[in-house]
Amino acid sequence: MFLSFLEASTASAFLGNPFGGRILHSKANEISVLEATGFTCLVMGETITIKPMGSPFGTPTSYYIPFSTRPKTGGVGMGKLILGKYTMKTPITCTHPTSATTTVTLDTINYYGTSR
Repeated sequence: MFLSFLEASTASAFLGNPFGGRILHSKANEISVLEATGFTCLVMGETITIKPMGSPFGTPTSYYIPFSTRPKTGGVGMGKLILGKYTMKTPITCTHPTSATTTVTLDTINYYGTSR
């Protein structure tokens, strides 16, 4: 069951802020926009953008998933439901061939599961 991963055996999984929604993009909108304008963003993991649960007109929210964070169920994919916890913010630096740089800061997911 989708929500069964919440019955974790480790207390550390429950540290953080809860989030949930439907995955709209398998790359954060902020990263996609910068890359479309010629920036290169070094991401050591994955980024996603979701439509938050319970909010039909909710603003899409983007998150960073480090390589070390493994899903408890399913995997990241467009259209899937996702539920989990996030903690700190992670800065992602993007550079342009003209030597311009900018930083995108995303909430970091430390525990999650998705629908099948």
